[in-house]
Amino acid sequence: MNTKVLITGGNGDIAQAIKKQLEAQGYIVYAPSRAEMDVTNFESIENAIGGFRPNILINNAGYVMPQSIKNADLECTKKHIDINIGGTFYCTTIALK
Repeated sequence: MNTKVLITGGNGDIAQAIKKQLEAQGYIVYAPSRAEMDVTNFESIENAIGGFRPNILINNAGYVMPQSIKNADLECTKKHIDINIGGTFYCTTIALK
């Protein structure tokens, strides 16, 4: 099997478990760390995806800092949106090119 899979948020436990399962089934898997692929940075995404050219993209990167909206720090809220929503759209859009 030559199917290539890219998993964002590659250092996390979920990404590593997915990677292990897919590799056991014969997939070629790239699970870049945040240092290798920042899902909020277009150039970083293009470099990671362009260099690997996956057949399948698993948007696994995520960020959470549990807090109420009343007590939310706006920078923290922005980070949530940029990673959890923006990262998914940015990576998918670039992967589909």
